[in-house]
Amino acid sequence: MLVLNPRGATHREVLYTSDDVARAKEVTGIAHVFPHARFLEDLSSAITDYRNLRITQLRFKPVASDLSRGLGTGGGRKAIYLNYPRFSNLSEPPNPRFALADRLRGASPEIEMRDASEFMDPERSIHDDYGLAQLRQAIRITGHGLMEAMRAVRPGTSTREIAEIMDFVYRFNGAGLGFDTGVSAGPQDVPRYATAREEFEARAGSPIVKAGDLVHIDTGAEFNHYSADVQRNVPANGTFTPDQRRVYDAVLDVQKAVIDRVRPGVKWQELHDLAVRMLAEAGGWDASYTYGIGHFIGMEVHDHGDYLGPLRPGMALSIEQGAIVDGTRVAFEDDVLVTEGGHEWLTRFIPIEADEIERLRAQPSRFDRSWLLVQPQ
Repeated sequence: MLVLNPRGATHREVLYTSDDVARAKEVTGIAHVFPHARFLEDLSSAITDYRNLRITQLRFKPVASDLSRGLGTGGGRKAIYLNYPRFSNLSEPPNPRFALADRLRGASPEIEMRDASEFMDPERSIHDDYGLAQLRQAIRITGHGLMEAMRAVRPGTSTREIAEIMDFVYRFNGAGLGFDTGVSAGPQDVPRYATAREEFEARAGSPIVKAGDLVHIDTGAEFNHYSADVQRNVPANGTFTPDQRRVYDAVLDVQKAVIDRVRPGVKWQELHDLAVRMLAEAGGWDASYTYGIGHFIGMEVHDHGDYLGPLRPGMALSIEQGAIVDGTRVAFEDDVLVTEGGHEWLTRFIPIEADEIERLRAQPSRFDRSWLLVQPQ
């Protein structure tokens, strides 16, 4: 947790971390780094009006004292800018960050809680070299796990088995999950916007892949708090049927056209409109495209940023679109970096052309079914 104290005298930047303190100092260059467990202790003393601090606290609590200096004196309003959760569902349990805001208000009626997004979002959406290195590693691990899972797709495997292969590879490589891995197979209807609980329940299921299915995968590893987000499709039998390939190639043309349009100055709405227009021209397929063209990625898989303004160099995007045609679902998602001269397609190393998918699917899997102690019925 980073605390900015611009009106302080000695501790204007304070980082509280659950990682190694010495390494955090080295990586960030921040001088004042402390264990995360100390944050509430310092904050508890800091909300006391600076003029009321005893000499004892000034001597032995320099961090909390300087934070108090930054909040002000004289009993006036004390503004604290908090990084509120951007995406909140009021029907679900509140995010812990809301609980902290409520505790602060209860402890000191002078405190005024404000949203820090005005300051943080523009900074957070432009990645520095360190952030990009973490994101690239998350993408590399995602690609490794995704390709292992795609090799393992066979009629008779369960969608849960396929997901567990990816999740294992991520964890084996020191990563976590940016979100619950999703694998689906078989005919599908036009989707509607699902709640978080419905999405979780759907991904926790385990239907069996059947011959002729086109398996859809939505996944992303998280490394050092940075998350990838990728979608791919793989035929259970190893090769696309003519109808599957027709839909696949047409939707892939949309994905490549949208990615090719990514560059500084372009707006999200332009990318979305291009996808919708091409899907409509393919045969009215836009009717089954019920979501938006993508989102920012970074320290959250759906990260913060300005979706109205133009793209800028250093932004990392997830480009996602797809269609359901006669029950066949094809959907792609790729991670793209906006560069000074255009873009870098970060996930292009993961097979995506139909011929690439079929060659990958023909390779033997390291996770064959002999591993299973209990065969699915």
